[in-house]
Formats: sequence, C-alpha cells, structure tokens
Amino acid sequence: MRISNALFWALLAPAQAMSSNGYVVHKSKFDPPRQMRVKSHPEGAVCAGGVASHSGWADLGNHHIFFWYYESRSAAPDVPVMVWFTGGPGGSSQASALVENGDCKFDRDSHKPTRNPYGWTEEFHMVYIDQPVGVGFSYLDHGNTPSTTDEAAPDVVGFLRLFAELFPHLAKNPLHLAGESYGGRWIPVFGDWVNQYNKVVAEEQRIPLASLIAISAWSHPRVQLPTTYDVACWPFKGYPPALNDTTCAAMAAEYESCRILLEACDASQEGIMCSKAAKLCHRGILDYLYTQTVNKYDRRMVCPAPSQCYPIMDEMEAWMNTEPIFKDLLDITNQTSGKKGSYQFMDSQTYLTLVASGDLAMNSLKHIETILEDRVVPVLYTASDADMMVNIKGVGEALDNMRWHGRPFFKNAPFEELPFKTNAGRAGGRVKKSGNLWYAELAEAGHMAPYDQPAVTLELMKIWLAEINHGLVGLRKDDMQSFLGADL
Repeated sequence: MRISNALFWALLAPAQAMSSNGYVVHKSKFDPPRQMRVKSHPEGAVCAGGVASHSGWADLGNHHIFFWYYESRSAAPDVPVMVWFTGGPGGSSQASALVENGDCKFDRDSHKPTRNPYGWTEEFHMVYIDQPVGVGFSYLDHGNTPSTTDEAAPDVVGFLRLFAELFPHLAKNPLHLAGESYGGRWIPVFGDWVNQYNKVVAEEQRIPLASLIAISAWSHPRVQLPTTYDVACWPFKGYPPALNDTTCAAMAAEYESCRILLEACDASQEGIMCSKAAKLCHRGILDYLYTQTVNKYDRRMVCPAPSQCYPIMDEMEAWMNTEPIFKDLLDITNQTSGKKGSYQFMDSQTYLTLVASGDLAMNSLKHIETILEDRVVPVLYTASDADMMVNIKGVGEALDNMRWHGRPFFKNAPFEELPFKTNAGRAGGRVKKSGNLWYAELAEAGHMAPYDQPAVTLELMKIWLAEINHGLVGLRKDDMQSFLGADL
C-alpha cells in the first residue's frame, strides 16, 4: 500500500512529537516508556524509481533497534510484511537491502543504488532491522550486548509490537520472518518466541505470523558443520574438491573431536559445552575455509584474498558513510548521541560474543520442530549448490531428521524441479514438501542466493506466497497450481 507522507503521519496514533532532522517520536500505547523514532523518505530518496521508505529506531529501554522499511510496489491493502534478518552473526540487514533483495540495489559502475527489478518489494513490504544491538546502526546506552539469540529475542518481539503500532494499516497484514545464513539461528528462535507470545496475549495484540523463511540457513551445527569437510574435500554435485590434500588432512584430524563436542552440545544445549564445541570446530574446521582464496560461500569463485570475495560490500559500506546518507538522510550521529560514528556492515564483536557463548553451536531446529508440531506456521528452508559453508548436504540431512509428526513423509518426499530458470537458462533447482515444511535446493547459486540468482529467489517467494494464500498443490512447469503434489 503506497501512502503519502501526510497520510502516513495522519495514520499514527496521537502520541507523537517532533525530534530532530525530520524524525517523529511515537510513544507506545501498550508500554509508554517504549517508543519509535521514524523519518519518512519520499519515492526516489534511496534510488531513482525507488519506493517510499521509513527509517528509525525502536527505543526499547536502553536498547535502540534500527530499521529501514521499504513500502511495497503494490498498492493492494493486504500486501504481506517481511521482516529480514541478515546473519553473521553481526551482519547488518541494510547490507542485504542494498546488495541482495532490496528495492534498490547497489550498482558498482555508478557507485550508488539503482532500482532492483527483482526487489522483494514486488511482493512484500520489506523491513530490514539491525540486530542484536550493536550491529549496524543499532546501539545501546549502557550494559552488555546480547550474548545469545535468546537474549536478543525480546528486542525483536518488542520491535514487532511497536512496528504494528507505528503502522496500524499493516498491523493485521500477514507477517513473514526471513533471514539468511545465521538467520537459520535467528528465524527459528525468534519465530518460536513470537509463536509463544501469541499464545499468552490478547487477540488484538497478537503478531500475525504467516511463515518463517530461512535462506542458506545455519540451523543444526551438529549435522551441518562436519559436512563442510565432506563437500570441500571430496567431489560434490559435479564440483571437484575445493581444497588441497594438505588442508583436507588437517581438517580430517580435527573432524572427530569436533563431532564429539557438537554431539555433547546438542545433548546438553549448555553454554559451556557449546562454547567449547564452537571454538574447537571453528579452529579445526571452519578456519581452514576462512583462510582460502576459494570462496567458501561460492566454490565457483577464486578471490584475490580470503576476505576480498565481495568488494561490493565494501563499496556499499562506503556509500552508507557518505555525508548525503549518513548525515543528511539519516542523521546518524545526532540520533545515536554519537554512539555510531560510522556504518559497518559486519560487527565483529557480536560475532565473537556469540561464538564465545556457544550460540554458534546450538541446535535451532528444535524450535522449528515445536512450530511444526503446532501445525499453524509454514516453514521454508533453502540451500544452494555452490555454497560450502551452509551446503545442501548438511541442510538436507538436518531437515530430514527433525523430530516432528511429518518426519517420515518429509524425509521420503520426492524432489521436483522448480518451474523457473537460472541466469544461464538452466533449471533453477528443486524442491520437496510435506505438510508445513518446504526445502528448496537452488542451482548455480552460492550463500547469498538472492544476489546470485535474483530472479529464481523472487519467483520462489511468489510461489511460496501463493501456496500460503491459496493452498496451491502439485507442480507442472506450465502451471504453478500443480507445484508440489498433494500434501502427505
């Protein structure tokens, strides 16, 4: 739904006051100490031809969560809302907005964003939030940042409640939580928190959770992490081994110790044991991938240096720090009281904190099991064939072995070809489904699937929404209504 600036502010509840540089403060009706500061940007403010957007902070006590909401390109009143979480952990969601699936996509030739023909604003109102506090433009006044995903979850629920108050015309629209990479940890935990929250609050305060979407999802390290060795050191899906014999021998020497600690973490879900597993497996398995010029996120690429696989990220970061954006458009220094002096798309301290706490090694699929057992919220997982870090072998095995009522049906469900093509004109991948769970394996894509295959991922979102909205089943290439066969 497209709305003018005047109508936007008219829709707000009356508890509001002007702040600096065009920001408006909206105080919560349900929890008055909490508030949102928001600034409305007209069409074309981020890129030529771009939609209207709104940015600001959810002020949750001494935690301040930054968001940037891009209105949908559709004027329909019931367009769903997607809240996007970039992984890392420590990644700013604004990077995904400007490099992957946002309304405006950074163009390396012009050094600025341009309209993205495959932006997910085609189907959703897109909301990108920086979390946990400390990431991107989010900040805290004092104290420590969250050390686990569960510690970060209350801020997410609080944000969703405030967002519904700030944009009441969207409060009842279907809400989809989506994330990438470590989003495979964020989305199950946050989705479970929202699901449990909805069970204990009054109906008018419920969050209309419609689905969970996990792209290249890191969700079950006990299963997934050892498979990084399997796919990197042996032929896999037509790709030759990516690492040399010496490196693979060193990884193999740590393989068993890593596996044992991950099993202990999985059994206990305790911070101390999971911290040991995260540190040993990171050092013994993942660090070997981090030090290679072969791109761990896309084995088809050889990078100039291990940390220089995606120069577009650095260029996007530089654009965010330009005076017209950082100061004039967003007024970051004033709005954060000087706590954010620059934009960084990756916060290394958040990453190190979650590794040290053991969060990196914890099983997130237990939350998906709970959600699937409730039989209310559908779940979509994807993995990509060129990704070694979160590979299709690990994701597939993890999903096949979840403990839920649909396990035997999902595990034995046949894969069927997706009815759309890659950039090169080949089949976009394959998918299988049972009940409320889908798993799509995307072809010719790496870790950042919306970046590598923008058309395929947008079409997947369209067909996912069609399934949710209309209960479409089956699959024929010329008929989306026959997409996946009858539910088992």
